[in-house]
Amino acid sequence: MGATHAVILILKSAKPWKTSRFGANVSNDILRTTCELGWEIWKKWNGYHRRSFVEDKMCYFKLLGERVMVRDFNRQVVEL
Repeated sequence: MGATHAVILILKSAKPWKTSRFGANVSNDILRTTCELGWEIWKKWNGYHRRSFVEDKMCYFKLLGERVMVRDFNRQVVEL
């Protein structure tokens, strides 16, 4: 398996961090890349759109979660 890394969305109004802050290099790289490529390309390039899609689906699953009776994941899929 390949190494995993955090995919953190930077706000559109973000400004570069001072280099003395922890994580400034990563944050500044993301900011620079989004300025060059644009938000939509950056999200697809990093897989952020997939993460967002999964988070939305998990929200709906949690809303249904109170009504799901079985504990096994495969059975939950069948039940839903």
